Amino acid sequence: MTAETMVGSVVNLGGFAYPSIAGQAARLKPGRLYLAGKMRGKPQYNFPAFEKAAKLLRSAGYEVVSPAEMDLALGFDPDNDRVLTPAEYEEFLRRDFEMLKECDGIALIDEWETSSGTQREIREAIYNGIRCAPVQWWIERSGQ
Repeated sequence: MTAETMVGSVVNLGGFAYPSIAGQAARLKPGRLYLAGKMRGKPQYNFPAFEKAAKLLRSAGYEVVSPAEMDLALGFDPDNDRVLTPAEYEEFLRRDFEMLKECDGIALIDEWETSSGTQREIREAIYNGIRCAPVQWWIERSGQ
């Protein structure tokens, strides 16, 4: 599955429809992007993929908000395979929802489609009028 499945002039993104980003300006002014992708069930909570994506986006001129970096700042250990409790998981998502509302877009990391947390972040972004697209889409439009 790709990030965008066209259905007329509407995109079906993880079972949620919103106006297509196709046809928007070829170049975007770099802004603040929130990284979203699968974490639970991945080795090291997928922190290496978040780190790589953040580096690429920063090189393209974007300011990046990474939940992996926020988790590390709070002392979260991605090498500990302890499963989060439902209450911990919801607390992380509440924090993430607040952070993504301060962003211009969401940059999606590979395997985002299989992440229930990312699906919730996407719905929150769409509700708030925030554009969602794969990391590479943002890089190609950065003008860098």
